[in-house]
Amino acid sequence: MSPGPSASVTGPSAAVRQTFDAPLPLERWLERSPGVEGGRALGLIGIGINHFREVNAALGHRSANRLLADVAERLQAALSVGDGLPPGEPALTRLTGPAFAVAVPDVIDAAALYELAERLLRAFDSPFPVRSSAVSITASAGVVQLPAPVDIDHALGQVDAALAEAKQRRRGAVLLFDPASHRPPLDLLSLRAELRAALGSDQLTVHFQPVLSLDHSGVEGVEALVRWQHPTLGLLRPEQFLPYLDRSRIASGLSEQVLDTALAELRRWRTEGLVDDDFYVAVNLTATELVEPLDHLLEDLLDRHHLPAEALMIEVTESGLLDHSGSSPRAGHGLRDLGVQLAIDDLGSACAPLDRLLAWPATTLKLHRGLVGRIATDEVAAAVVGGVVSIAHSLELGLIAEGVETAPTAEMLRELAVPSGQGFLWSPPLGGSEMRTWLEEYRAVIGPAPEHGCLGCTGHSDLRP
Repeated sequence: MSPGPSASVTGPSAAVRQTFDAPLPLERWLERSPGVEGGRALGLIGIGINHFREVNAALGHRSANRLLADVAERLQAALSVGDGLPPGEPALTRLTGPAFAVAVPDVIDAAALYELAERLLRAFDSPFPVRSSAVSITASAGVVQLPAPVDIDHALGQVDAALAEAKQRRRGAVLLFDPASHRPPLDLLSLRAELRAALGSDQLTVHFQPVLSLDHSGVEGVEALVRWQHPTLGLLRPEQFLPYLDRSRIASGLSEQVLDTALAELRRWRTEGLVDDDFYVAVNLTATELVEPLDHLLEDLLDRHHLPAEALMIEVTESGLLDHSGSSPRAGHGLRDLGVQLAIDDLGSACAPLDRLLAWPATTLKLHRGLVGRIATDEVAAAVVGGVVSIAHSLELGLIAEGVETAPTAEMLRELAVPSGQGFLWSPPLGGSEMRTWLEEYRAVIGPAPEHGCLGCTGHSDLRP
């Protein structure tokens, strides 16, 4: 949220706001819509304002409510004019809290719904007038496809789940919800019990994705990513189960196991001469875990594997730091005193104020994949990345672009002087033995790894880490 001069704001007039009718709750709209529970398919787009609690605290309840009315007015305007709207008469409805849903009868085409969701998020591009100033806010969108027949309770649960997952994984952008990968909240207790039983077993594995220097000078390190080989659900990626464990003690036990495994692999690669002394492994932790002192645990693990502190990088997401801005800097300084590297992950996903982020004593910034993926075709995204490059250079911070998937993107990053990158252009996340093979083959090749196809890949079909 950022204040600015009211003269630069475009928004509904006072007269429009006075006559504005709040949209129906989604549940009531579904009950009134003919044929929804009969033979009609339905597309749903959940739209939630990011960090609205902070907005509400800063503005006060009455001004925050007026802001919600302005948001609804802009969303309605986006559905009322212009080309590119799908058929089916999209309807704006309300969800609970600072959230809305757009219902599109008879349309479940993923591309059409995704395009409409992006159009709706563009309603947040300009500031909103609040009293004598202006407020900039962002939103996330989750897209749901519901083939006929549609059950109302199921539809409500799906759009809530889609929006929650969008805020977790694609904050500030659009997420196409996959119900098959979603674990309903009702299963939370059993999921925690299953994960507690899985700790220390071979169900939990660590995969590694290399980070490369974009000037072709070599591999700098790897990011460690946990996978859960669930006995009935198959291979689960971290975003499919970690969000439900963030505040549980199980999450801390899982992180310790991942740290131990990752450092053991790094020790092995060093002993075998596959990596240089400045090669590091990065491990993601939640900001919640930083509330408890970690320096003693990390010091013990590093000593156990005979590794210097700078061989470990701890990553915390931008949104996590924003949600725990009070305690995170103190914990970060303790880790920096130990000598561990610190990274702000998913930079650009939550539109957090830079001054608050940089209170965290980071050594490295990691650009969000959604921002990186647009730089070759979006001048604004390229300008944002260029600005981050200047900040990182001025503050002597490392900078890594995540989600590099095409050669044009990599070339554009080089032109913008981004020093490092990771992504499927070079390799998907690989298991420990596969990563070892990748490193062996990489070292055997004169020059950099090829930018089409990856060394050491063994038929992985998933397209994202």
